[in-house]
Amino acid sequence: MRALRAALGAAFVVLLTAAPASAATTSLAMTVDPASPGTGATVSLQSTVTGSPQPALQILTIAMPKDFEYRGDKIATVCRAADLQGFEPRCAESSLLGTGKATVEFKNGNVTGTAVVDPVRMYYAGADQVLFHMKALSPLQRGVVIPSTVLLSDPDFGPVFQIGPATGSGFGTLALTSFTFTTVPGLFTTGSCASGSWVAAGRYLFLGGATQEINPRIACAGPGDPTGPATGTASAPTPGAALTVAGTTVAQTRGTLGSPRVKVVSTSLRARNGRVAVRVQCRSRARCMGTLRLHHKRPAGGIARYGTARFSIKGASSKTITVKLRSRGTTLLRRGRVVTWVRAHLDGAARERDSVRKLSMRRG
Repeated sequence: MRALRAALGAAFVVLLTAAPASAATTSLAMTVDPASPGTGATVSLQSTVTGSPQPALQILTIAMPKDFEYRGDKIATVCRAADLQGFEPRCAESSLLGTGKATVEFKNGNVTGTAVVDPVRMYYAGADQVLFHMKALSPLQRGVVIPSTVLLSDPDFGPVFQIGPATGSGFGTLALTSFTFTTVPGLFTTGSCASGSWVAAGRYLFLGGATQEINPRIACAGPGDPTGPATGTASAPTPGAALTVAGTTVAQTRGTLGSPRVKVVSTSLRARNGRVAVRVQCRSRARCMGTLRLHHKRPAGGIARYGTARFSIKGASSKTITVKLRSRGTTLLRRGRVVTWVRAHLDGAARERDSVRKLSMRRG
């Protein structure tokens, strides 16, 4: 399953004023029915964000358990974005993958309030794409289309749905506060559940880069047990340290959703003729493409003082990447061993997905 860098994640931003701010709390619940392996399953999701004022939630990402398989292409025809513009969608019923409802805080000019979105519809838009159509009823009547992606190559989870961000919604700025959703039967098949539970994941990305992540366990039927609904829930209260964005307060945390899809596997580095060889592993089934950087201190996204190289690695394989050293690195190596921070970054991925390793580099 390829990157549906998508999935249930929606970009919603809100500018609210005054009122004492409290840290955001997020929760995610998932129900799977039936829970027997190899059968088509219906999945229901419920996500909520609380806080006062509501935090500026930008993207919601939901990772299905590792043993789930996405079957959108087997049950649906393709829906085009042009057919979803407007208040009523015009896509074929056979392209519908699920329905739900949501509540959003919005600001449009001088109008600020809460809108009920009912229904929310998800449509199949291609191998790794889905489209959400949100139909707001009050106090504004609007149809909003949210292009989203499905990631199908995470080594630690099954399909990963990321909704959003929403752009040009006609609503002004939006903040998602609650979201419930149920898929059509057969959208997923489930694998075996020998341990008695599946592990899902949710990532809440707020305006300004703050994140919250939770990993609910979903109880499931064991081998030979009767099938039936399986439900799991988890809450993630915000840690103490917080940042303020657009009148809201959210915690600054580092994401842990899944492992990096690319990993620096070298344990030490040797420089020869002004070049350094770094061994990098691609942990997904899809090809890994990105940039390798050698920093003089723990990187925070700044300049790579020692060198940079692009990489392209076949899925589920490793490759040695050669980095040409800049003058700063070669000068320091003449004096002896150099400590460098190696960072591998995938194209289009959040920085939390980078592989970062502190290594000793010497001439040899």
